[in-house]
Amino acid sequence: MEYHQFSCGCKFPIQGYFEDGKPKIDLSPTIENIPLDCSRTWEMLGRGDTFGVFQLESNQCAGFSKKLKPSTLGHLAALVSIIRPGVIECIEDGKSMTNHYIDRKNGVEPVKYFHPALENSLKNTYGIAIYQENVLQISRDIAGFSLQEADLLRKCVDPNCTVELENGEITKIGDVNIGQKIKTLDGYTTILDKFNNGEQLVYKFIFNNGQFIVCTDTHKLLCEDGICYSAYDIFTKRIGVQSINGIIFIEKITKAEIIETIDIYVDHPKNIYYLNGIASHNSIGKKSTELMAKCRTMFIDGCKKQGIVNEAEATQLFDWISVGQRYAFNKCVSLDTIVETKYENKTIDNIEIGDVIKTKNNEYTTILDKINTGIQDIYEVELENGKKIKCTLAHKFVCSDNKLYTLQEIFDSNYEIICE
Repeated sequence: MEYHQFSCGCKFPIQGYFEDGKPKIDLSPTIENIPLDCSRTWEMLGRGDTFGVFQLESNQCAGFSKKLKPSTLGHLAALVSIIRPGVIECIEDGKSMTNHYIDRKNGVEPVKYFHPALENSLKNTYGIAIYQENVLQISRDIAGFSLQEADLLRKCVDPNCTVELENGEITKIGDVNIGQKIKTLDGYTTILDKFNNGEQLVYKFIFNNGQFIVCTDTHKLLCEDGICYSAYDIFTKRIGVQSINGIIFIEKITKAEIIETIDIYVDHPKNIYYLNGIASHNSIGKKSTELMAKCRTMFIDGCKKQGIVNEAEATQLFDWISVGQRYAFNKCVSLDTIVETKYENKTIDNIEIGDVIKTKNNEYTTILDKINTGIQDIYEVELENGKKIKCTLAHKFVCSDNKLYTLQEIFDSNYEIICE
């Protein structure tokens, strides 16, 4: 077969020639033969021209794509992960792990590892744990975790959501017991374990057919492509979710609230069970303090048994992992919120990295990074002194006891916020 090769290196089959001698080119690549080394494509992404590119079309993605200048599929996959708040907000040596990844990929700084034993787990990500899979591999390599134990490091649902028992009875997930069987994609699966995940911020995700699920924004659901995505990603990217009633789409999200949550493990090869008739993954969401303490103890004990790192190194390593893998999608303020710089007042929307803004006690602090966290439910709060702020219920304020509390906690316990 004859091919025509473009200047970027891509070549496509020639199906004949026009009267003027120019070739008729078949420009219909398939997933099997699509060229992955097209220089023009990578140059386009390196310029930040990502409008219309799935998962990369936000202004934030475009900006970081311009900084990263991806040149492989691995870089492209990493781009989606390094803009997670957990990675962006994890600061080491005065710089976010996001910028460390970018600089290491571009040769601005050398690749280094938190501990030499992590090279096997983090070699492909320049020494940075940007994927949850990195965490799973670290816990297996360093702490000797099984797959199930490793999955504890990444975990919530409303206990009032329902499951179907083997006898056809519909019951609240909070009332099921270890050993019972519940409905899944291809029959029934046994509950292996059940955890109390403590108080969590949850949302009600309502689907286009009226079904709903109440869970954290990081709870994972099985989607139409057979992959599990967080509820947050499913909503923002309009991904179809598998359910008893076929493929459904999240139509809207109602108010957030903080409630007691639980999680379960099931004996299913894909770790899936039906929750309110929606295919849910059973290793999900944010960690409660109690669960994190359990994970920490297991991790440190496992490291001591393996003997690869000592106890002090294991403790530091766990803290490093937990900071980099946390989520903060719901801790935000509106773009018109005003902050005071050294020279003028600015809205959050107009603040730039490097700006110096006022903090308490008339001190100033430097903006290290700025994160676009998408569409959120926000509330306008008016204080006794007449000042107003628009933010989510999970946004935190310093109170009179010099401790940080979420807006929800402040409402519930009548804490006093510190103001000028």
